[in-house]
Amino acid sequence: MNRLIILCMAGFLCACGESKKKNYLEEGWNAFAQGDYAQALLELQTAKLKNPNDSKIRTALGWTYMRLDSLEPADMEFAEGSVLSEAPVDLAAGWSFVLAANHNYAASNIQAAQALTVDPDWVFLYADGIDHHDIRVVKAENHFLLGEFALSLNEIQILNSDFNADINTATGRSQLASEIERLRSLNKSMPLGKP
Repeated sequence: MNRLIILCMAGFLCACGESKKKNYLEEGWNAFAQGDYAQALLELQTAKLKNPNDSKIRTALGWTYMRLDSLEPADMEFAEGSVLSEAPVDLAAGWSFVLAANHNYAASNIQAAQALTVDPDWVFLYADGIDHHDIRVVKAENHFLLGEFALSLNEIQILNSDFNADINTATGRSQLASEIERLRSLNKSMPLGKP
């Protein structure tokens, strides 16, 4: 009987220990939100070791590498996370920023469009001031850099319906570029600097 009680108590204690296991993904995002990207990276790398096929962990790692200006590993984490099941919208949004910074403008627009299709009102929960407006600014800039001025203007007019420019002229394209820069400068929290 004593042996049975001891076995039951041991099982209960193990179960309690399991429920108090550290959630490395949550700890990583907490560190990220506090701006401690080095600590976030440590937590998230541990999370990835424990569960390499979790798209949420890959997303968090991508954002963390991006904040650390490590674009190549950020791109890799987003790419690998994108083929896993249940990739969050944060993955496509973050990847769009990284791809733009790497001058891969067309691919950036694909990810930006995907993020906006899934959640047109997307807001990044782990840093203040990053949302769907930033994705649209990146799309507008990408289109501009690809010479797709009409598409660039469309994105800007979603953000500022009062803006108009004759994109068939050098002056109009210059005005469009200035408006993109103005809208970009409104958000000091942009994930990356100018591509």
